[in-house]
Amino acid sequence: MNVNVDITETAETSEPDPTDHGVFLHIGAHRTGTTAIQNYLSQVSNKLQSDGIETILPPATRDMLISSHTQTLPRLVISEENCLGTMEENIWTQRLYPNAETNLRKLGPYLHSVSKVFF
Repeated sequence: MNVNVDITETAETSEPDPTDHGVFLHIGAHRTGTTAIQNYLSQVSNKLQSDGIETILPPATRDMLISSHTQTLPRLVISEENCLGTMEENIWTQRLYPNAETNLRKLGPYLHSVSKVFF
């Protein structure tokens, strides 16, 4: 079965709420379709920007360039599955994302503004 969902359809038919500020954090666990979501966000990044939504995706998230990023638009989407940790850490420690809290703290200045978290 193939499911196609177009989230830009809603954005095209309604004006963005200028009071809707915040950070939307996508920390999808590995093997949950995170790469597909990131590819889609990358493809529609110009449309999102015109609607006041900024995106930070890999490799910027992986290089932790996010810590020096200055949010210029009212809304920000950060998508990075390695925020939780890596598959290698899970295997080596035999625990599920043992360093998730430490890793999430690297998002520093954005954590106080997080409006929604998506897994």
